[in-house]
This record gives sequence, C-alpha cells and structure tokens, in this order.
Amino acid sequence: TAMTATMLCVISSANLSCEPVLLLSAQPDASGSGLGCDLLAAEFGSALAASLDVAEQFAGQVPGFGDLPLADQSALIVCHGLDVVVARAAYRATQLSDQEFVLDSGYPLLPWKLSSLRLLDWLESLRGLSSLMANVIRDDKQAFGGLAASLLLFFNPQE
Repeated sequence: TAMTATMLCVISSANLSCEPVLLLSAQPDASGSGLGCDLLAAEFGSALAASLDVAEQFAGQVPGFGDLPLADQSALIVCHGLDVVVARAAYRATQLSDQEFVLDSGYPLLPWKLSSLRLLDWLESLRGLSSLMANVIRDDKQAFGGLAASLLLFFNPQE
C-alpha cells in the first residue's frame, strides 16, 4: 500500500535502516526509562505515519496537487512527505517559547528518545532549520505555506 511505501521511505530517510539489528534490539535505552529501542522505533514510526497523514492532507490543499494523477500524488507524498513533516516541526518550534519539537501527531522529539534511535544529529539539524526559519520566515504563515508546498513538489531527477 501507499502507507507501507511511505513508511519505508521515511525509515530510510531517517536512517533507521542503517543498523536495524542495533536500532531494533530489545535492550533498554541508556536513559533508564525501560523503553527498548524496538518500542521506541515502533512509537516513532507510528508518530511519523500519523504526521505523514497530516502532510498528505496539506498536499490536498496545494493548488494543482489534486489535478495530478493519483500515482504522481502518491509518489510525491512518499518522496517528500518527510520534508514537509520536518519543516512543519521546525516552523512550529519557532512559535513556541520552549523550542520543543513536536510532530503533527503530537509526538515530542525528545533528545533521549532520538539518542536511543541514533537520530540525535537529526535533532541538531532540526534546531538549525528552526533557527533559520525564525530569522527568515518569522510569523509569516503564507511564506511558510509556500515553502512547504515547494518542498512537496520539488522535483529531483535522481529520485
């Protein structure tokens, strides 16, 4: 299904597939929370899937997106949905005083969780993107909407 393909793309994009044996082991994480990496990976995957559903709803509002053949719409969501999810989390953080990153699904990107999944460097990149958005876009929702639409429709012939 499209959602399965989307999740495979997201997991690949998020580098969760680099070391599946290590990332999905049943060992507890270093935070002492008792949550193993397998549970964290499943939780993170579910949160990303829910956030991708929001990105898909957003895509339906982009002028002309609905005119594309369904196969093309699905391909764009699969390939660029994560870009939109990340941009939305970064933009949302510019609106919050505590700079916490939260996915559209409500899942907080807490450092200890991302560290357990070996995605802590992703959080640092997200902080940089959020800072850039705060300086460039500020509170301009229309500018952000244009940026998100551009991310969704960006064509890369190598994909």
